[in-house]
Amino acid sequence: MTVDQPPWRRWLARARDILFPPQCAFCEEILPSSRVPQGFCADCDKKLSWITPPFCSRCGIPFGKLEETAQGNSHLCGECIRHPPPYELARTALRYESPVREAILSLKFSKRTDLTGALVFLLERTYAEMYHEGPVPSLLCPVPLHPSRLRERHFDQSALLARKLGRRVGVPVQLDLLRRTRKTESQTGLARPDRARNVRGAFEMNGTNAAEEKHVLLIDDVLTTGATVGECARVLLQEGKARRVDVLCIARAVPE
Repeated sequence: MTVDQPPWRRWLARARDILFPPQCAFCEEILPSSRVPQGFCADCDKKLSWITPPFCSRCGIPFGKLEETAQGNSHLCGECIRHPPPYELARTALRYESPVREAILSLKFSKRTDLTGALVFLLERTYAEMYHEGPVPSLLCPVPLHPSRLRERHFDQSALLARKLGRRVGVPVQLDLLRRTRKTESQTGLARPDRARNVRGAFEMNGTNAAEEKHVLLIDDVLTTGATVGECARVLLQEGKARRVDVLCIARAVPE
């Protein structure tokens, strides 16, 4: 049975919405009530570059026109055929383009944690597409920051995203499953082989057996070559004895 809120709570909520009306996470326009759950307006929704099939059935990278014409439906990309990643499935909601790119950068470097709700809505939508036929993950695990970077930022954006997504989809979150043991060079600008070498050995299990025989979903903000999440997945499978590892990120940096 639903218990009604006391009148003062309803009045307080109305006063808050009048004084501080909800705004679009991307353009800061005032949101109509129908768009509040998403956290962004209809105009910005039209600007989002959603990643839709056909794409690689494993790593999720969207195909170019030639690949679309050649095979039509989603299938394994050449890289996944030549070098299968350790994770079973990776998906991203959007291409790493405006306006979501600016929102992610603001979250990470300007401490705009108020943007988390809108970004998690994007994750939740893609999560539903990933697991509409099951099986759903046993637990969520964020890709961890190095302690020195955590001290610089004062928060871990992937942990924030994982925690809120876990509440929305009803899956437990294990924030301390992995530990980053080495502060790696920024992956930006590195070639694919250099990215893999850069993160090799940079993660380890954090002294817990919580992943054993579990289906783990890794959460991060941006996916580029997949080197970082691939190394995390390798550790979870080999050291943590996970049964399966998948990957879910907000956006994908797709090469031109």
